[in-house]
Amino acid sequence: MSSKDGFFEISIDRRHGFARIRHQGRIGLNILNDSVRLLAGSPDFTHVTSGLTDLRNARGTLTSDEIMSHVRVVRGCLPQDRTLKWAIIAQTNLAYGLSRVFDILLDTGNVQIDLQVFRDTHDATVWLGLTENRNVS
Repeated sequence: MSSKDGFFEISIDRRHGFARIRHQGRIGLNILNDSVRLLAGSPDFTHVTSGLTDLRNARGTLTSDEIMSHVRVVRGCLPQDRTLKWAIIAQTNLAYGLSRVFDILLDTGNVQIDLQVFRDTHDATVWLGLTENRNVS
């Protein structure tokens, strides 16, 4: 999906139960909400148990009211039959901070998601169980 300023791409690997949302360009509340609604509305979403939101190439900011609004949308889209394990990759200080606020606000309710925010793609994929940890001795 796209808008004049930013866009997102969604992919779902049914076999592995994994979903990915990749945001690029200037994003705001509408784009974030659209990406979650589109993912949750996919027939393949019933197979998803883990996923990743990639904000590395995204820019923009949200107000505290917009973050709370996004939390409500996400809560409304979460499956009731399973808990999701989800990672957010946010490399800039602003994206990381806003993602952490989102995580804290989302965690204040009874939600079916285990969410972590990462700066590094490798760390996120290790946490999700998609990549082995690189041990340096």
